[in-house]
Amino acid sequence: MSAVYDTLVEAVIRPPRAEYEPEALGPAEFSYAGVSVVRHDVELVNKRGLRLCASLWQRRDAVGTHGWPACVYLHGNASCRTEATLVASEVLQRGAALFAFDFAGCGLSDGDYITLGHFEKDDVEAAVTWLRTVAGAGAVALWGRSMGATSALLHAARDGSLAGLICDSPFSSVEAVSLEVVSEGPGGMARWLAKLALAAVAHSVHKRTGFDLYKCRPVDAAKACTVPLLIATATADTVVRPHHSEAIYAAYAGVSKELVKFGGSHSSARPTSFLRAASAFLADVLDLPPSAAIDAAPRSERGRLLPLLEALEPPAPQADGASPFAPPFASPFASPFASPFA
Repeated sequence: MSAVYDTLVEAVIRPPRAEYEPEALGPAEFSYAGVSVVRHDVELVNKRGLRLCASLWQRRDAVGTHGWPACVYLHGNASCRTEATLVASEVLQRGAALFAFDFAGCGLSDGDYITLGHFEKDDVEAAVTWLRTVAGAGAVALWGRSMGATSALLHAARDGSLAGLICDSPFSSVEAVSLEVVSEGPGGMARWLAKLALAAVAHSVHKRTGFDLYKCRPVDAAKACTVPLLIATATADTVVRPHHSEAIYAAYAGVSKELVKFGGSHSSARPTSFLRAASAFLADVLDLPPSAAIDAAPRSERGRLLPLLEALEPPAPQADGASPFAPPFASPFASPFASPFA
């Protein structure tokens, strides 16, 4: 039982760290459908003094200017900034810059633990502040997935100057999603026993990190969020079930909000319909003119924008519905009765 307990604690605050080489981000300079794009790799420092490794993709003609629009992509648990390359085409094609970083405790950034949004919201603040005060960005929107979506909500509750939020599969509270996975997942325990186990885990997590998982409740933060929201959920998601997005949508204070549902699981490929909705949302909230769009951006036979790294390589046959979400898109809340490191 001790091994099971330790495994559960580690699954919450120390999931497998996504390891990668900077080359996985693609070339530092490239032509995207005839438009010159450059990637700047930078380092930020968060409130806890931890170094965050980050990247900014922007059109070459915007380098050194001020007021350009940007989207910050926030990766999920057990992942890293390379995840941003899967949606980079949707951002760059519209004419915005893309910024992504490794949360503390993830990828190449400093830190030993993650906190599922509690401290990550301060990493988001560091990114937005750097973009505005150092890089010269104007309007800034956030696009987050799972833990990244939760972090976006927690930060937006205190920053009403953001242009908008795209939240893909956020959880309404760490307590709720943890209990569901432990009690309703494969080999799940009785809910009353799961609550006792979670209380013990919460004590250990707080002792190690200063993070009170019972207080990490994005559904409450949503009540203070007013910026435009596009929130999405996969109908067959058994990790962060659809009711989490539904609850956040219902609680969200902003009047401009939309809930999108689509088939698939937590880690399945997002359908073209959602990616197009996200792209159109960014164009709206960032006030991107049609003239800024790259009409010749590479697409699949079905009209789906190709992921950036694929668009920069020679074309190869690919099923349009194939999942791009390979590991490190592992379940962020593995059952304590199965290895979370599988």
